[in-house]
Amino acid sequence: MFDDLSKDFMDMVQQHERQWGTEQYPRRPSLHSLMTSPVVVFWHGGEDEKRPIMTLHGDLNDIEKHFLRMLFSQQKSNQRRVAAIYHNHKRMTIRSIQIVFAEAEDE
Repeated sequence: MFDDLSKDFMDMVQQHERQWGTEQYPRRPSLHSLMTSPVVVFWHGGEDEKRPIMTLHGDLNDIEKHFLRMLFSQQKSNQRRVAAIYHNHKRMTIRSIQIVFAEAEDE
């Protein structure tokens, strides 16, 4: 998949473009969209995707929501996994996760 995850944003984009070449890539973001999107996420493909894909997001809250859905859903383990997250072309890591409990309200 990705040879070296310590690469910077442009190296990851270029590696991604070389890997896909001219193969069909449904919903493929344009280069302009990649370069102007605040958040770009590289994903290891799921069962049906043999190569990494990229998604574009308006902010990091979109990624947080993705992880919350994963936590509370019954999704299969063969779904996509995050390979790298970039915010304004800078590599991000997940530093912490917090779950806050509250007494259940009667329905």
